[in-house]
Amino acid sequence: SEEAALLIERAVSAPRGSLPGRLLEQFAQWVADRQQRWIARVETARPLGEEQLARLQDGLNRLYGRDLKLTTETNPSLVGGLRVQVGEEIIDGSLTHRLGQLQQRIGA
Repeated sequence: SEEAALLIERAVSAPRGSLPGRLLEQFAQWVADRQQRWIARVETARPLGEEQLARLQDGLNRLYGRDLKLTTETNPSLVGGLRVQVGEEIIDGSLTHRLGQLQQRIGA
């Protein structure tokens, strides 16, 4: 949108002491909020295929009851599975997280 383009231009040309990347994240969130959409930040151990992304998108949309904008990032330290953050809520289905839970149970 025109508004989004203007915000991006301002973040890069006049960051006012902030890091342009952080400003862009804030602007993206503001634009998404204004459009009544949420952003789902998805981290995966390996890149997902188009069909996997479509199934994930569909499942998250049903779970949250609205259309989400997915951003994906590959994070090999997750070992397997994925981690999803929507707003303040985090769904951590990564193998690293599950192993950590298991380790806590064994140590307790």
